[in-house]
Amino acid sequence: MAPRDRIALLAALVLVVAAVITGCPQQTGTPSSVPSPQEFAGLQPEPGKPSVDPGSVEIAVITNTVSPFWTAVEAGVERAAADLGCKAYLVGCKSGQLEEQRRLLENAEAKGVAGIAVSPLDTKALSTVIDQIVDRGTPVVCIDSDCPGSARHCYVGSDNYAGGQMLGEYANEVLKQGAKCAIFVGEAGVENSKARIEGFKKTVAEKGIEVLDVMQDHSVTGRARSNVEDIIQKYPDIDALVGIWSYNLPAIAAAVTEQGKHDTIKVIGFDAEPTTLGALEAEQIDATVVQNPYGFGYQSVQILYGLAVDDEAKLAELVPRDKVVDTGVELVTPDNLAAFKQKLAERGIESS
Repeated sequence: MAPRDRIALLAALVLVVAAVITGCPQQTGTPSSVPSPQEFAGLQPEPGKPSVDPGSVEIAVITNTVSPFWTAVEAGVERAAADLGCKAYLVGCKSGQLEEQRRLLENAEAKGVAGIAVSPLDTKALSTVIDQIVDRGTPVVCIDSDCPGSARHCYVGSDNYAGGQMLGEYANEVLKQGAKCAIFVGEAGVENSKARIEGFKKTVAEKGIEVLDVMQDHSVTGRARSNVEDIIQKYPDIDALVGIWSYNLPAIAAAVTEQGKHDTIKVIGFDAEPTTLGALEAEQIDATVVQNPYGFGYQSVQILYGLAVDDEAKLAELVPRDKVVDTGVELVTPDNLAAFKQKLAERGIESS
């Protein structure tokens, strides 16, 4: 190639490069320094994976019945959704029956939610439903009561056996050797009920305390009260009445107070509905083992959101290897009630 031709070719190449450079859009600002919604929520998408819009993530939380206990769960659900920027809602199983809960699960799946948290009414029957929903692509977390052996991602809630032990230890302190008691519960066969009852029975057996009966009300609150009245009539010298589900304890307190028997019957149980707190303040209830339902709601939404955005690092922080997220229990009596109510107020809730 002649020198003149080389010069002409070089000039042409310079013009092409200049045109490409001037044709490229110029970036302004520093967009890479602005954190994404996931970063604000503390959840990072994996490198190379598309970012998920938090607003597109919707999570359903399904209860096993309707009671004030679930108000604290709902508060936790709503706070987690606000913190993460996603959507989450709680729906109550009004009848407290398996078929309705199954329908609520199927409706949530059909709606296309990113994940479901559920408090199962029937461990065996719901395990199959959970397995099917997970197999079709929607992750499930159990709260309040577990379905061990199912395909659920994890359990979020209390160590119910430990809660039963804690209540049993209190009973051993305040009841005489060989005392007699009765237990009241919505459904005795549900996982959380079984664990609480077993933990309580084994602990009080150390002092020879006898459990005369376990009365189920099948989530019918009127029956919860009549069950108590029936037991008091059947065993007029009974020493203690024990409420396993949240509404059982207020029913026991009301029946015992009406009959003027609190001087001879200890009233103990689980949870802290508003009526329970009022009865504790009036010293109509002696003690209750309190869970952290606010944590049930908050942590289950956190976990399901982490699954939706595929944040393995955050999930590793939230979920232990045994897949059990223990939210803790504590014993509340009239003596420490004020401190407990202050704790509730700090979370913006009135009961637990």
